[in-house]
Amino acid sequence: MEDTMNLQSREHDMKHLDPAHMRTGLRVHAIAFVVGIAAMLIINVLTGAPYWVAWVVPGWAIGLLSHWLSVRRPLARYDQQERAR
Repeated sequence: MEDTMNLQSREHDMKHLDPAHMRTGLRVHAIAFVVGIAAMLIINVLTGAPYWVAWVVPGWAIGLLSHWLSVRRPLARYDQQERAR
């Protein structure tokens, strides 16, 4: 039972290290950012001042930037390894 759980855990970890999976996760995050900010901006404009959406954008942008940086570095290493082959 424990061996099966360890194997499943390793497979789960390896899936998250897959470059295609990492790119997909970043794309989903970027799309959610654009759609979410657009929706909040519309709501904020319709409800009027104060414009609270201005506080949300930088916070979420920092999260998206950190996600991009965490994907970029491993992908650069992966690309170097592929070129070396």
